Amino acid sequence: MNDSLLQELLDAGTPPLLVAKVAAELARAEASVEARVVAAMQPSKGALRMRAYRERHASSQSVTSDARDAQVTESVTNPSPSPSPLPSPCTPNQPHAPTPTRENTPARTRKAASWPCPEGVDPQHWSDLQANRRAKRMALTPTALEHQLRQIEKFTSDEWPPGRIVQHAAAKGWAAIHDPREKHENRNGNRPHQNDRPRSRGLLGAVLDAEHADRAGFGF
Repeated sequence: MNDSLLQELLDAGTPPLLVAKVAAELARAEASVEARVVAAMQPSKGALRMRAYRERHASSQSVTSDARDAQVTESVTNPSPSPSPLPSPCTPNQPHAPTPTRENTPARTRKAASWPCPEGVDPQHWSDLQANRRAKRMALTPTALEHQLRQIEKFTSDEWPPGRIVQHAAAKGWAAIHDPREKHENRNGNRPHQNDRPRSRGLLGAVLDAEHADRAGFGF
């Protein structure tokens, strides 16, 4: 509010105290409007974050481009040496490198496949079980490992923890995990031989069994 308008209010008979209050309220309102205008002109927090991200992205691209240019310059300035020419096959007294074979390959380079030892199992017992599989020419594939781990989980109990199950299988010479509570005549990973299957005794055997039962007092 300008001074001429205030003077007009005073000339019109408006009390000076009221004129002063009106002038103060108008000044406060103008200051609030100016503050809002200034705040609206400044960027928001989201805009500031986006600007900072763009600046970081531009700087990283500049660093990558500089490094790529440096590599290209170095390759042009210091080219890699050309490979030496191969010796002629007709050159005399030229030693020939031996062809790698299984016999002359060091044992440490022929690293056999192995399974990671499960938790709660003695590594030596686990290694012995794998040795049984190798001796019987059974695979040590990831699929076979998953099956053995499922078998261990299936047969685990308070009496038979995983470590004892693997130790039992390794001591028995088994190539796989089986229920340790059952009696297994053949658990070497092979199918039972056809000659090991029980054979029928025929009619004569049934007659002999019946006579033996009658003598024992049981009868049929």
